[in-house]
Amino acid sequence: LLSFDFAIPGISDSAWVVFTSASNNAQDVTLRHSCMSENNAVINFNKSHFIEIKHLTLQAVHNSSEYGCCVNLMDSCTDIKINHNILLGVDTVPLYINRLVNIRNEVVGMASDIEITNNLLRHGAYSIQLTGLGLGSQAYNNSIVDNTIEDFYYAGIQLSRQNNLQVSGNKISSIKAVSSSNGIYISEVNQLKAEKNSIYGSFQYGMYLDRVQAASSNPASISNNFISTLSSNGSSVHFIYGENIRFYHNSLLQRGAGKVFSNSNYTQAIIRNNILSNYGGGYVCNYYNGFNSDYNILYTSGPTFSNYGSFSSLQTTYNMESHSYNLDPQYMSESNLHLFHESVNNTGTPVGIMVDIDGEIRDSLLPDIGADEFTGVAVVPCVDP
Repeated sequence: LLSFDFAIPGISDSAWVVFTSASNNAQDVTLRHSCMSENNAVINFNKSHFIEIKHLTLQAVHNSSEYGCCVNLMDSCTDIKINHNILLGVDTVPLYINRLVNIRNEVVGMASDIEITNNLLRHGAYSIQLTGLGLGSQAYNNSIVDNTIEDFYYAGIQLSRQNNLQVSGNKISSIKAVSSSNGIYISEVNQLKAEKNSIYGSFQYGMYLDRVQAASSNPASISNNFISTLSSNGSSVHFIYGENIRFYHNSLLQRGAGKVFSNSNYTQAIIRNNILSNYGGGYVCNYYNGFNSDYNILYTSGPTFSNYGSFSSLQTTYNMESHSYNLDPQYMSESNLHLFHESVNNTGTPVGIMVDIDGEIRDSLLPDIGADEFTGVAVVPCVDP
């Protein structure tokens, strides 16, 4: 519908071109388009820079070719902002999954310094899909922050070959996800910050982290996330190799027969102050070389605790989880992982995470384990008079 494939005279980092509704209400202006080819979208950017799209509704209309993209970033786009919009993808089970993406970039063109914030994204095979060229030629400085992402089929956020990536504050859910879906999928990334995301759905993996690496002086931070999944053969969080990762203050819940936390290759990670709870009876954790794990709350309703056996064998045979707790954290609900029970209050250790998922200040000496800092409530049993 709209294509920007030329340099706009006069634009710079201090002089952006902004497309917005006059009312600053995204519901007042809708751009609707039936996409008929791979490079066709409601808005196409090609070699574009310093452009902002905000307070608009962009809708990709279904057609027989099954193409449907709201924003397509083509060759060498940088400094693009997509803020406070409503992006509506095609609402159909996709035959060609890469054709139905709300925000995407061309693999050969990369897209860097892209800011995607405070949008509502709904439907499509993927909501956001960005990729660089390779480990030696990664996209850089992309941020996906404070978006609401709903009712996709394969992944809410899928990001590959990125450097200095931020994925924070997003609310991700889907009632249409297929059994092999992911809430967040991240692959081949240097320097990651993934914080304060809330993920809920029947996903194979809530957060899938493949080859996430960082410098020891500036480790990757995965903290203050709520992740609740229903999976028979996946896990709430899964690692495939990683270096210098700090996994702090996350609250995880597995509601199916899958695992809460798993790994399939060496991952150098420090794991502190997390709640890993399995109400579906499966493993709490699939431990692997490189994990340094302690000060966590660990629970399963089933008979097998982990690939290393019981909770006591973890502590006595493998010298792991020495200061951890084996108890049910009693979340508010399966979709609300806030806490209330006195038994899990002030049980953590300081790791430098000073606020929780809601922005509330943590206790500096005895922080709460998990993403939620709370004041415990003693539960008094009722007694008949």
